[in-house]
Amino acid sequence: MSEKTQNKQKPSILKVLLVVVVVISVVVGTGYLGFDYYKRITITDIILPEYEIELELGEEYQLYPIVYPETAKDKTLKYLGYKFGTISVSPEGLITATNVSYKGLDRTTSLTIRSVNNKEAKMQITVKDTYAVEYSEETVKFDNIIIKPLVFKNKVENCIGFTYEYKIDEVIKGKNKYFENKEFVVYGRADNGKWIRLGTFTYGVINSTSIVDLTFPATDLTEVICVIKADLSPNKYLEWQHIMEISNVQKQK
Repeated sequence: MSEKTQNKQKPSILKVLLVVVVVISVVVGTGYLGFDYYKRITITDIILPEYEIELELGEEYQLYPIVYPETAKDKTLKYLGYKFGTISVSPEGLITATNVSYKGLDRTTSLTIRSVNNKEAKMQITVKDTYAVEYSEETVKFDNIIIKPLVFKNKVENCIGFTYEYKIDEVIKGKNKYFENKEFVVYGRADNGKWIRLGTFTYGVINSTSIVDLTFPATDLTEVICVIKADLSPNKYLEWQHIMEISNVQKQK
């Protein structure tokens, strides 16, 4: 092969360099390489429409975070750091108040919204204790028990459960046998209607506290009582000093 032919087959160094420069210019210029590409596709800020909200039990709130820049390639967000049982958050950002506070105090939790490149925004969510309870001023007679019901501040519709705390710290002398290590029955009703059996638990000894999670078919509630069948003579009623608390009210969705 002649020297002239060999020179034709070998591209000049200048042409090779020119091709390399053109390729690099195209790649960098269109954002496929380098820091410009990294900055362009990742989230730099997460903006929330609200940073503090209040919800009632069962209430939902759809969160719509805004991410910058709009050209970010991966806009996936995760919802982290909240108290399980207080709220639930779907992958799409739907917040549901699943639990109320304990003993009349509102419950607050923090929610973190995080991108795949670890940019974060935080918000505070307070679940209002809409269903706090207090003692009725009037007593009711249930079988041969006289007791003051617990009355909800607001009617609980479609209630399916709650945590019940019960304590007897004083009884008539000699009457402990009616209460210790016995099965108690919890009843509820709405708007002075018929009492409905909600569940049972076994009470220990006087001055001890029983805490039980009750679940039952959906029912409306305005009042709750806790009773035990006392073995008394007809037309005699038993009264006692007791402490009852209701928390963690659950509603059917």
